Amino acid sequence: MELEKEIIKEVLRRAENENIQDIKDSWDMRGFIGRKKKEIAEEIKSYKQEILTYQDELKGLRKELTEGKNTIEDLESQKQKLQEEITQLTQDLIVEKAKSGVKAEQKKVLESRQKLLPAALKSVQIYLKDGSVAKAKPAQKLFSEDIYKKYRVELKENHILKTQLSELELENKRLSIELRDFYAELMLEGMDTTQNPKQESKESLLEKSENAAKKEKLTTKSSQVIDSQGEFIATQEDISEFKQMLKAQKEKKSKK
Repeated sequence: MELEKEIIKEVLRRAENENIQDIKDSWDMRGFIGRKKKEIAEEIKSYKQEILTYQDELKGLRKELTEGKNTIEDLESQKQKLQEEITQLTQDLIVEKAKSGVKAEQKKVLESRQKLLPAALKSVQIYLKDGSVAKAKPAQKLFSEDIYKKYRVELKENHILKTQLSELELENKRLSIELRDFYAELMLEGMDTTQNPKQESKESLLEKSENAAKKEKLTTKSSQVIDSQGEFIATQEDISEFKQMLKAQKEKKSKK
């Protein structure tokens, strides 16, 4: 509107000094400017419309991007859960396989024990007249079922006693080795005393006499308790006394 007013004023000002042709040209210029103004306004309007359209599209794309990120996070969470479930199932499967293996081994052990344990005779093989072999049931039982049960119990107890006896034999061998080492240490101490004689106190003499008495007592007992193979077998009393003697000897060494 301001532009139109300026154009009109300019035309009136020139009308005083210019001719009709100049005024006509001025009016043509005014029409050209009006047309250009309309074109520019329409272009601006279309640009604004395009901007609004692109803004709407951009909002839609941002919304889709946010939804895609949320979907990816959900899928990652589900993937993590599935991996944990697979790991747990794998561990459970390993445990179940181990349990089934143990059960199978236990079943085999029980079956083998049942085969080894004595039982009543169920069938016998007999020769026929033509030389062939046939199976037959025994006519009568030589022993009752109670005897077989008692025999099974005694067999089990015998197995336990054998295990305990093996443990005691191992303990006796260990003690015999320690006793040998103890005698060797005593002999070395005696050699050191003879090579480097020193004045000893009454307490050390009493201690040596007590150790000698214990040694003599242990030697006497060990000579009395010998098995059939000539090996040393210690009683509980011998073991306790021997352990006390070793403890006293170690304390004496630590004090030195």
